[in-house]
Amino acid sequence: MADPSSLPSSLPPALIAALIAAGASLLVAVISALAAFLAQKRSIENQAELQRYQADLKRLQAELDDRRAERDARRDYEYEALKRMYQECSPLLFVLVEQAASAYGRIQGLAHTAAQGNLDGPGSWLTARRYRYYRLSTEYRLLAPLATLKLLQHRLTQFDLSLEPGIRLMYGLARHAGRVIGDDFDLAQTGPTPLAYDPHHEHAQSLRQAQPAVYWQQGVPRGILDNAIESLLVRESGAAPRVMSYLEFEQARTLQDGPTWNAFERIAYLVADFHPRTRPVFWRVLLATAGIYRALMRVADRNTHDIASLSAAQLLETVDAERASFDWRAADNSSADDDQAIEQAHAAVAAYLRQSVVPTVARDLAALAQQAMPGGRGR
Repeated sequence: MADPSSLPSSLPPALIAALIAAGASLLVAVISALAAFLAQKRSIENQAELQRYQADLKRLQAELDDRRAERDARRDYEYEALKRMYQECSPLLFVLVEQAASAYGRIQGLAHTAAQGNLDGPGSWLTARRYRYYRLSTEYRLLAPLATLKLLQHRLTQFDLSLEPGIRLMYGLARHAGRVIGDDFDLAQTGPTPLAYDPHHEHAQSLRQAQPAVYWQQGVPRGILDNAIESLLVRESGAAPRVMSYLEFEQARTLQDGPTWNAFERIAYLVADFHPRTRPVFWRVLLATAGIYRALMRVADRNTHDIASLSAAQLLETVDAERASFDWRAADNSSADDDQAIEQAHAAVAAYLRQSVVPTVARDLAALAQQAMPGGRGR
């Protein structure tokens, strides 16, 4: 717009005023049009942004709905799976713990019986010359937990054990206990003082009477052991398999050429005429088994938080804590060699448990501790 001062002075004032008013109106119209254009542009941009927000909101809502449905489905699956697991496995776990306690007590009882002199000579309660109750009941009490473990294994194959770390821990301990009886060579060589042990020597049969500690077989190959365990199972039409009662076992065990008699005769050498002094490797097997069973009983007896607070080493520190109950020395007939043998056995078993059992127990305890934490799935 022209500067009023530059207009010819000859123009009338009314015309000048009209020109100024027209210019001002034009400027206002331009500004208004520009403002309207900018407002419309912002409106279009806002609408596009709103549409993007709405699309994002719908997508987020769909994702949340999917996650909620997935979470609900997972929760329902876990609930049903845990319910079935408890229904299927809890009765067997209860029986297993009871049998483990019985085996633990018998291992302590062998030490007491030896200390009283009742495992010495022809009058031994474990004599191979005849089927005495103490010998048969020892065989049964040592293998019955392994038979229940076999039944438990068949049922647990259909479940995700990560859902219940407590059951996984108990099952893992029981499996370790089942392996110990076949780890005789490892236990002979474990620890600061390895034992001379050569039951497969070509002359072992003739040498083992004079040197049973070295040449007597003091463990069972897993295939032969499994055969004996299988013979303890009763399968009746229309009923779930179960473990024989002791009365059933005693009858089957003494029935010559029966399946139980045949299976147990192949492992009878373990218990027949046993004494911790003359079968030191098998005594180590029994001590390791006792330590694992004691840990299993502790897990069953205590709540999740108490167990989760323990380390694997603490959970398995049982033989040393109750060492006196496994002392087989006779009060009136003990020697320095016996003292040394007992110390070496405990050291070897502690080393064996650290190497073979602690790593997997530590893993299961970590999972149990995670479950016991705030926010973890509680029982």
